[in-house]
Formats: sequence, structure tokens, C-alpha cells
Amino acid sequence: MNQPEFKATNNPVFSVTCKIKAAPTLLLPWLCSLALMLACLAGCTGLDRNKLAITPLENLKYQADSGNNQAKAIWASRIIETNTATPQAYSEAFSILASLGTSNDSDAIYAMSMAYLFGHGREKNCAKAMELLVKSAEAGNQLAEYRLGQRYDLGDCVAQDLPLAVDYYELAAEKGLAVAQYNLAVAYSRGEGREQNDEMAVYWYEKAAAQHYPAALYNIATRYATGRGLPQNQGEAFKYYLLAGKAGLAQAQFTLGTIYLANSRAQESPQDYNQALNWFMRAANQGHARAQYRVSQFYQYGWSVEKDLVQATAWLEKSAGNGEKDAQFALGAAYDRGAGKPKNHKQAIYWYEQAAKQGHAPAMYNLALSYINGEGVKPDYKQAFYWAASARAQGLAQADTLIKALRRVISPQQAERINKQIAGCNKSLTGQAI
Repeated sequence: MNQPEFKATNNPVFSVTCKIKAAPTLLLPWLCSLALMLACLAGCTGLDRNKLAITPLENLKYQADSGNNQAKAIWASRIIETNTATPQAYSEAFSILASLGTSNDSDAIYAMSMAYLFGHGREKNCAKAMELLVKSAEAGNQLAEYRLGQRYDLGDCVAQDLPLAVDYYELAAEKGLAVAQYNLAVAYSRGEGREQNDEMAVYWYEKAAAQHYPAALYNIATRYATGRGLPQNQGEAFKYYLLAGKAGLAQAQFTLGTIYLANSRAQESPQDYNQALNWFMRAANQGHARAQYRVSQFYQYGWSVEKDLVQATAWLEKSAGNGEKDAQFALGAAYDRGAGKPKNHKQAIYWYEQAAKQGHAPAMYNLALSYINGEGVKPDYKQAFYWAASARAQGLAQADTLIKALRRVISPQQAERINKQIAGCNKSLTGQAI
């Protein structure tokens, strides 16, 4: 998502005495002209070129202040789209866009719609945002068409309407907008707003992939890997995973790490271990929780690196904080045993609970034993039975013996109520109540 190791319980009533431990498992022409002008200025006056270093956004503002309407529109649009501009900048940007919009400039009208949609420089106003988006889209603006599709797709500012959303995506996709091509492919793939059609899904994924849209590259890869809509071809799958990973898609980077890790284990190849860690680290640095968990394992077990429990624990904490259930379980076990973290049963309970909420059976099992032993919580056999039965409902056969023991200390009526609670609250459970 290893054989488990165990920890003894201190309660002599129970014959099951083990807790499960964690296991390794385009630059514009006028910009160029500006650059040449600045270089000439520096050369002619003897100024330090470093003092003339300015950002692209500042270049745009320079041109905008010189009366270049194209630069005005671009600068104002960039300001509206950012979350970090000052109120004064937002206000100036909106004024520019409003003046350009009176001439029916579809780009300016689109950018004004974004101001109202996101509340940048103007109070958020869905009705006004939609009015401007429709006006821009009617003028053929592909970004406006895409945003309208997105609004109807998400049900944001309007009632959700998937067929209408896909209609707008298709308008933008036909004009060559990669993100719209990707979303149109997803609609065909899932049968949402269009009849499910793998051939059309592949067609639009390939259109977006030809523009190096990372998620489209990744989905082409998975289709080659699985043979869905494309001939199964692991070599082609790997090629597209590599393209997506190099384009910066964290999920593709994680997948590449997984492939190299599997190869390293099968062939005992240090080089593949190094490649695996490289790709896992790239994904982990983007906040990919599962990749962070894998990186922690590399440091914990010394796979292609020196064992480093401090690094292992640091990555484990990042992963657990980002919601990876295996990491949450492993962090709980670290606190439970005092391995890499100071022993702290309350912290162990916290992390076991976070993993258990996501259906992690070993975490449920360890919670059961914590309630038996009174470790981090008050002893409570009913809570122990709840977690043991939940673990068994998730398929952990090891919980059977513990459940049997707990039935000796709670009443049949209590057990029945707990089983009904599990069946009612955990509708995704794959097993049956105990």
C-alpha cells in the first residue's frame, strides 16, 4: 500500500500478547528588445549589470508604463492570477483590464472574470464572473471556454452540469488548449458528460501529451502498462512515465521509483536502488506522501544510503502529516516502542487512530491492545473489542484470537452492539462484522 514483528503485552488475562510493529513494506519580441536596450544602457554608462537585474513581471510593468497595451494586458492578467499581490496592485490591474475590456478585448474580459471569480482586486462575485466568462468565451477565448467548463464540472458558481462542462472543454480542446484536451480525455475515460469511450480518451490524451502536458503523459503510460485502449507495452509505458517524471509530475516520479525499487529487489542492483531513491526523493520534495514514506524506509534500512534514523524519522513525520496511513502507523509504532522517538503512548495512540480512520488494520489491532493494556488510554475492553473487530473486518485474521479472548470479558449484547456500530459506520469494510 515483511513479516510483522511484535511487542509483548503486560496484561496476563490474554493469551494474545503481541502488537504489530511497522515493517518495510515564449519569450515575446518586445521583451528581447527591452533586454537589448538594458544591456546597451549598462555598457554605455559603465553601470554594474547586476544592478539592472529585474524580474519578467517588472519588465512587463516597465513596458506597460511606457504605453504598450499588450504589456498592460499581460501584466494586469498576471497580477490578477497571483495570490500574493498587494491591494494597490490588484486595483491598478483591474483598472487596466476594465479600460481594455471596453474595447471587447477577450483576454482582458477573461482576466476581469478571474478577478471576480477569485476575489482579487474586487469582491468575489460569481454572477459577474460568469457573465464575463460567457462574454469572453463567445468571442472565442479558449481560456474562458475552459474555465466555463471547469465551473460546470465542479458545480462552482453554477449548478453542476457535466455534459455542458464537456461541451466547453471540447471548444477549448479543439483550439489546442492542453489542459482542456486532458479534461476532455478524462471525461471520455470515465464516461462523465460523454459516453465512455477509450478510443476518444486516448485520442485526446495523445493530443495533450504531444504538448508535454504531464498528467496526459502519465495516463498514456498507465494505458500502455495495462493495455487499456492501447496495446500493452511496458517499454512504451516506461518511456511515458519517464517523460511525465522529467516534466515534474510527482505521481510519475513515484511510479518510476516503484519500478526501480522492484527491479533492484529482483536483480539485487545497487544502481536501481540509487535510481529508485532519486525518483522517490523528487516526488517526496513535492510533498508526495507515499514517496516520503519510501524515502524514510531507505534511511531506516540503509537501502543504497547509510542508515540514518534521524533522517528516517524526519521523512516519516512528513509522510504521516501528509496523510499516508502506513507512515502514520509506523510513527505510532515508533512512539509505542521508543524507536527513533521518545516512548510516548499517547502519541502512539494518536497516530494509530489516524491510520485506523483510513482502514489500516494493523493500527486497529494495536489500538485494541493499547485499550487492553491501558497504554496511553484507560483500559477499556469494549473499545478493545471495537478495534479488534474492525481489524478483522478489514481482513486481519490475526485479530480472531484477540476477539475470542475479549468475548470472555464483555457481554454478548455489548459485542452485538459493537458489531452493528462497525457495520453501520464502516460501509467500505470488505469483511463481515465479528
